[in-house]
Amino acid sequence: MKRAPWFICAISLSFGLLACGPDKPASTTPNEVKANPTATIAAAPKDAGAVAFKPLKDPALNVSDDIQRACNLQDPGLSPKFDYDSADVSEAEKNLLGQIAKCLTVGPLKGKSVMLTGRADVRGEQEYNMSLGHNRAQRVRGYLSTQGVGEDKMFETSRGALDAVGADEMGYAKDRRVDIELRK
Repeated sequence: MKRAPWFICAISLSFGLLACGPDKPASTTPNEVKANPTATIAAAPKDAGAVAFKPLKDPALNVSDDIQRACNLQDPGLSPKFDYDSADVSEAEKNLLGQIAKCLTVGPLKGKSVMLTGRADVRGEQEYNMSLGHNRAQRVRGYLSTQGVGEDKMFETSRGALDAVGADEMGYAKDRRVDIELRK
C-alpha cells in the first residue's frame, strides 16, 4: 500500500509533462536535414473564399475542380510532396503538369489563365516560408512554360505557411504544395 501514492504521483507527473508540451513545433532552419514525407493527398485551406479542391493523388500539386473537369485529368498515382526545404518538381508532378499544359494550350482551356499559389509548412521563419512558397510556384510556372503555356497566362503568388494546418510530418507534407486554379 505504500507504493500507491508514489505510483499515482509518477503517473500524474507523466501526464502533466505531456500536457505542458509546446503548442507549435520548434522553428527549423533551411540547413536542417530534409524530412521524407509520406502523405498522399493535399488539402486546401477551409476559409470562406477558398476555391473548392478535390485534389488528385499527386499531393505536391493541388488542382482545382474546374481544371480537373475541363481537362479530364488522369490520376497520376502517388508521389511525394515537395521535400522539406525544396522546390524541386518530381517526375509524377511533371506528368500532371504536362496534362494541364496540353489543356491550356490546345485543349478546352486554351487561352485561359491560371493562378499558381506556392505554400509551405509551419516550420521555419515566416519570411523564409514566403520565399519558399514563391520558389515552388516559380518552378511549376517554369515547367508549364517549357510545355508551351504562355508566360502571360500564368500568375504566381505565395501564401508561405499562412494557411498551413499540419502538426506532424504527414500534415506538414500536405502543406508543402502548389495550388493551381483558373484565374477569373
